[in-house]
Amino acid sequence: MNERKLKVRNIDARVVSVADLQKLFGKCGPIINASFDTNEFGAYLGTATVIYSKASSAVRAIKDYNMA
Repeated sequence: MNERKLKVRNIDARVVSVADLQKLFGKCGPIINASFDTNEFGAYLGTATVIYSKASSAVRAIKDYNMA
């Protein structure tokens, strides 16, 4: 599954919603899950995780959005 999982950094959870993540990254392929990362106390870590149904979609997202 790791080849289908992306870690997205520098996301401001006060401005960007999970729906925004799904809309943007969904352009690259079907998403199983998109969520903001939190620690054991529920504090936001500044990152999000996106899991695609296919590895090829994750590869496309990396090509399209890496360093964007």
